[in-house]
Amino acid sequence: MKIPVGVSGLISAGDEVGWTVRIEYDTDGTGGCHVFTSKDGERHDNWEACSQRLRMTLRPGAMIAI
Repeated sequence: MKIPVGVSGLISAGDEVGWTVRIEYDTDGTGGCHVFTSKDGERHDNWEACSQRLRMTLRPGAMIAI
């Protein structure tokens, strides 16, 4: 399954329900992705390897980790 890079969505399952998430490729060529999350003015960013572990599925208005 393809990682939805550059698409914003809402997390609808897990510990961060209701948070907005956006994934962007690391421009330094590390093979990683930056995962940006935010809710109510609180923001976080993490780096993850762009691998099967990071797979996400996007449906209208929602993004769910699988």
